[in-house]
Amino acid sequence: MAMVTLTASCRGQRVFSMEADDVRQALRSGATDFLQAIPLHELDQALDLGPGAAYYLGRHLLNLGLREGATRLFELEWKDFSSAHPLKNILPGSRKGRNPQAAEAACLELISLSRTAEDWPLEASLAQSLLSAFPESIQARFARLEGLVRSGAFAQALAFNAAAPWPPNREHSAAARFYLNLAEFKAQGGAGPEAQRALEDIRGLILSGKDPEALRVCAELILSHDQGLPLGERERLILRARRMVASRDYFDAALLFISAGNVISADSPAALLSDSGKAWLYGGRAREGSRFFGALADKLGPAAGESAALALLYAGRCLLSSGDKLGGRQALERCMRGSVTGPARDAAIWFLLEATPQFKDAARIVLSSAPSWHDFSYFEDVLLRLIREGVGLGEYGRLEELRGALADRLSESMRLRLDYVLARAEDLGLYKGDSSALDGLRPLARPSSILLDLSYYPIMEAYLGLRDVVFPPRSADIQGEGDQGASQVPGFGLRDDVAEELFLDGLIDYGLGAEFPAYARSRSASLGSEFLRSSAWRLRAAGRPIESARVMSQLLDRPGYQASLEDLEFFYPRLYLDEVRQAAAEFGLAESLLFAVVRTESYFDPRAVSRAGARGLAQLMPETAANAAKVLGIKDAELFDPETNLRLGAYYLRYLINYFEQDIMKAVLAYNGGMGRVRTWRREFPRATQDLFLEIVPLNETREYGRRVLAAQALYGYLYEARPIGETVSDFYPGIGPRKIKVVP
Repeated sequence: MAMVTLTASCRGQRVFSMEADDVRQALRSGATDFLQAIPLHELDQALDLGPGAAYYLGRHLLNLGLREGATRLFELEWKDFSSAHPLKNILPGSRKGRNPQAAEAACLELISLSRTAEDWPLEASLAQSLLSAFPESIQARFARLEGLVRSGAFAQALAFNAAAPWPPNREHSAAARFYLNLAEFKAQGGAGPEAQRALEDIRGLILSGKDPEALRVCAELILSHDQGLPLGERERLILRARRMVASRDYFDAALLFISAGNVISADSPAALLSDSGKAWLYGGRAREGSRFFGALADKLGPAAGESAALALLYAGRCLLSSGDKLGGRQALERCMRGSVTGPARDAAIWFLLEATPQFKDAARIVLSSAPSWHDFSYFEDVLLRLIREGVGLGEYGRLEELRGALADRLSESMRLRLDYVLARAEDLGLYKGDSSALDGLRPLARPSSILLDLSYYPIMEAYLGLRDVVFPPRSADIQGEGDQGASQVPGFGLRDDVAEELFLDGLIDYGLGAEFPAYARSRSASLGSEFLRSSAWRLRAAGRPIESARVMSQLLDRPGYQASLEDLEFFYPRLYLDEVRQAAAEFGLAESLLFAVVRTESYFDPRAVSRAGARGLAQLMPETAANAAKVLGIKDAELFDPETNLRLGAYYLRYLINYFEQDIMKAVLAYNGGMGRVRTWRREFPRATQDLFLEIVPLNETREYGRRVLAAQALYGYLYEARPIGETVSDFYPGIGPRKIKVVP
């Protein structure tokens, strides 16, 4: 589908004493300071930039802390849009064109600002205006209800909901229910069966509600703005304590629970038990908590279900926290043996495994409890630990047992890892697998996405001869996929996908590209594949390589999407080609290796700064860069300069390769995790083969880094150098021996 652009593009049009195109270019480059100098009365000129521009500029002013200017721009965007409704000319072309998504977003920003200012009548009025144009907006419906209730228009709030009852299981549902109950109670003057029903529902929220937004709103209105509800001191105390837990003020919450004495009892709802447990555990009262919850668990007995499980969970956790490891494990084991499955039991098993250092004991717990896990993804980190420890100890038989017991519930990435480890151990003769268990692994199943199919483990499995590596065809050889049609925006005559694309285009055009991937993911159902592809290209051109990659990743992971070789080349680009080529040649590195390291480190963002302080394309720490610069005779090295950064990074990578006697994988691991750590790990596991050593590396980040760099170099070599993938694997793992990988183009 052709991409639609709404921005004014003619040269010569001046806005804010600049040419319109220069305004957008400045915003895309991050130069937003000029916005601070624009007087309020001149902000109207934003409308001359095109539909949606006032909203996008308003977002920039809001980010700069200029709330008054931002409010003015949001008002301009919404009024310019709503004054033309119903729309005659919705498609782009001039000032008469419209960007409905930007207008809706502008009005929602105004609603948010009115909420912050506690101007409830204004919130209700804005929401009504928004609903007239976007009747399906759940955010507008909630704002209308909230504004009416908080401004005291209780009967009007009930009439509003009666005309269009709140849809179940939607965003804000729990908070909306509280507002409606409060409105019912107040409208009835607190008398009559309907008022009493509403009051009991509010009591239920206080005691057993789990929705954080609803609890926050309830606490604010009842504790800070007394609504005259006939609630007892116990309910008010509980609400106050639960608000403290929600805001992580655990110390004061624990004091409140303890001082209240009998607030928590055997008949307390599960949500209240959970909050009190968090207060005792994290509020410095673990010892008292262990005694309280231990006694409560004994009183409840196993028949109490989830409440008994929670009591045992927090008794065990408090015991562990106070240093009683044996007592803590015993309490958690009691919870695990209970008949009730659910989040509390899952948590008890997880903490029990954390407190079980021995591999065999932890594996036994997993094998006995896994069939009744409530949420399998909760245990992903535990399974990763067991695989690492199992490889380090040579416990491949137990790993095979785990593979068989968990087969149907393993994630694809976990299954790929476990399959490779078992196949490699068999290949090395480290153990003889159970043929009945391993028959199901031959041939190995094809991963569901192209990205997973060309990741580390499928490449390594191909190296062992267990699968082929399949590359996508050129786009010219793909039958036209076609973007699915989309419905129309009610009242506008504009297809959903076009409306969404107009809005998302503006994020790029006006320098808000960093927000594009999250918006695109939340709206993925209405976005066409061609639009995502073209947006990825535009984000890269706008200097947003990381966001570009995230959008392309969404596309390549899309179910049923037929990727092309060009998509893969885009996802593995050769940005800064001349600089990489020069640095690689100077220090005797393969270009594909340096590209792989830079892609994994920064995804070609020259201004990238990590949380640890690493900078630039090759993500060098200042101290490391200073040492390299001293050796190379570079004075005042600028780490955000691509050429300088790449030269220093290439020097350091070559230094590590030489230090580790041409072992590329060890050098790559050291580049991420440090030389000292790699030396320590290697001394700890001197007999592990090169590839299985990677499985034993204790740091998850470093372990994953090594896999990503190997896979990336293999793909760079294949895509741009016609280099067989097996050669890259042999370079990283020469001890495995040369093998051929069958590549299916």
